[in-house]
Amino acid sequence: LFTAGVLGLVPHRMTFPTAAEARLATGAAADRPAWEAELWMTMRSLSNMLGEMRSSLAAPCLVQVYVAEGVASEAAKIEARVLDYIRREDSGSVPLVTCAVVPRLPKDGLVEVAFTIDHGDKDVSLSRDVTEFKSPSGSLTGAVAVTCRLGPGDTWFACADFSPADLAAASTAELRTEDVRWMAEQCVGALWARLERCSGGKAQSASLLVQYAMGNAHEAVMEAVDVAVGGADRRCTGIASYMP
Repeated sequence: LFTAGVLGLVPHRMTFPTAAEARLATGAAADRPAWEAELWMTMRSLSNMLGEMRSSLAAPCLVQVYVAEGVASEAAKIEARVLDYIRREDSGSVPLVTCAVVPRLPKDGLVEVAFTIDHGDKDVSLSRDVTEFKSPSGSLTGAVAVTCRLGPGDTWFACADFSPADLAAASTAELRTEDVRWMAEQCVGALWARLERCSGGKAQSASLLVQYAMGNAHEAVMEAVDVAVGGADRRCTGIASYMP
């Protein structure tokens, strides 16, 4: 079961809740930040929708969180709060949670959440590897983190993200084209290697979703993904999505 991305809109008026409305509805002692008010409504809407589908907030194997650039500094806190909502339903839930900062969300929202649901009753856990890299040019260093989780049936979900050692410098400076290609290649390579390990060497195909928020980087990223996937003769479907 896949859900579309859900925004925290009040259904009968299709606007975001105010901090005061969220406080009154949840019994909080003080008004919440705007993103918390939106996230409260988002998770409430998801819960109601999943209930109609005979599922619940406790069931996701993959949770995709999108955070607007205006609250980028709160991204880690937002990701943790989403997981908290899920574990109120089931303290043992272990979804793979990804969090991406995007320049803008529909209706100028601050948070959007999408679920992939697994109705299987399996004992699962998350595995995570972090490897430090330095670009051949020496101009960029950082780490690739790969997280992997068993999904429905014999499928696996995995996420690889590159974190520059100096995030402030990387976000303000113009990245070289070769560095953009290098980052994409490292992520795809690390991702496939982890899937091979998770599946016991039985990974035969994969659907690849590439997300990034770098201006004028589309061609460089797509070229790098094509090389990383095609060069190793991997039967993958590459999908590059860019959120302007």
